[in-house]
Amino acid sequence: MIGKRYPLLRRILASALVIASFGLIWITVKTPRHDRNWAEDVARLPDAAVQADGTILITDIREWDYDRSGPTNRQWTDRSYDPSRLVGLWFNLDPFPAWDGVAHTFLVFEFAEGTPQRFLGVSVEARKQRGQTYSGLNGLFRQYELLYVWASESDLLKRRGLYLGEDVYQYRLDLTPDQIRFVFQAFLDRTRKLADEPRFYNTLLSNCTNELAKTVRRSGGRIPWHYSFYLTGYSDRYLHKLGFIGASDQAFSRIREAAHRNSAVRDHAGKRGMEFSDAIRRLR
Repeated sequence: MIGKRYPLLRRILASALVIASFGLIWITVKTPRHDRNWAEDVARLPDAAVQADGTILITDIREWDYDRSGPTNRQWTDRSYDPSRLVGLWFNLDPFPAWDGVAHTFLVFEFAEGTPQRFLGVSVEARKQRGQTYSGLNGLFRQYELLYVWASESDLLKRRGLYLGEDVYQYRLDLTPDQIRFVFQAFLDRTRKLADEPRFYNTLLSNCTNELAKTVRRSGGRIPWHYSFYLTGYSDRYLHKLGFIGASDQAFSRIREAAHRNSAVRDHAGKRGMEFSDAIRRLR
């Protein structure tokens, strides 16, 4: 009936269907690659290898420094870490400015004193090409490859809290040493696999929140499914409810207020590496 009365509308609908079909086919047949013209901050692909003494050599750790105008020093390094010296795990949340129901999350592993660069971060990120900007919608449709960015804590916090001017909250997770090692090993395994088999990033299915939940569950921890695995801006509240962040009888609003890191990042922006990490913790 519509076709007979509105031939122009019929042609428009038919054209839209053809375009959508070609778009779906293109998305389906597109394959992930490591050899694109990447943006500088995600240009290197980290890898990890077990050494003879049992330590883990992680290559291409990003240790950039920033001020409000952008990167001031671009350094990459390789470092060895001993999983048996893990003593803590920190959950970091960076709400999106447009709506804090969605957030970027990343982890920081803490090693025992005496370990060079004791605080090592890992962030599940969209690997953008030069000239690309991030879009959560595009991230659902194979527009970015996946990357596990291993970086110093000062890199990740200054990038988000100083250069990009976003809010950053940091919480120490109440996990057993075995669970922390399991999470660390899980991200190492994913890093190694990704080096051999490129994958597409997905806004909902590949972020630190649901990756953390999956690995803790596999280690024997109990994290039931929750919408905050996808609406990640609520993930800190949920982790508090489960008992992984702060005391269960403590008001979450007070815990979150204490976890806000921007003033500490600004106050110690001139410090780098371990000096930075130690300085922001003295304020707690």
